[in-house]
Amino acid sequence: MQTDRGLAASAFACLAVLAGAVLLSVGLAPSPSSAAVPLDFTLTFPDLAPGETRTEAAVVVLDRDALLDAVTWEERTGLLESSSLALDICRSTTCVSADDFRSTRLTAGPIDVRVTVTVPTDAPPAATGSALGRLSFIADDDDLATTGSDAARLITWGLSLTAAGLALALGLGISRRVHRDGKVHS
Repeated sequence: MQTDRGLAASAFACLAVLAGAVLLSVGLAPSPSSAAVPLDFTLTFPDLAPGETRTEAAVVVLDRDALLDAVTWEERTGLLESSSLALDICRSTTCVSADDFRSTRLTAGPIDVRVTVTVPTDAPPAATGSALGRLSFIADDDDLATTGSDAARLITWGLSLTAAGLALALGLGISRRVHRDGKVHS
């Protein structure tokens, strides 16, 4: 029969292993910090005339402060496949152009996306086209998983607690097999 001391030691061993496993899982969790958060937008340009230049706008909402890291065209259909497209992204007084793009920090809120199309002069009259664009953001560190030295510290503590708990559990298992007469039984 197990004593109160043995029961407490067993409970401590289990808790140490569990705490170590939790710290290891948090420390080893993949960090989304390198993954961009995309915002897609679609603009349609109906009834375009040859040689015409037209601007259309859309609004997308950024739900937290983030760094605008990339601007890409995911799909261009119809006349927009061969047309020249200029893209401007604005949030309050901060604007970025796709022509001379540089990563820019934007605050949360509505973002104006303006696309200007210049139709080739040899295009058929009354042609249409659409474009699907993507703005890729990297969110601020406050909302990202633990990385760097914080993760290393969690991993170290996790390994230490797991090892201590397993050693204690192993020691308890051996001590249970030793009877009062000093003989080890398996």
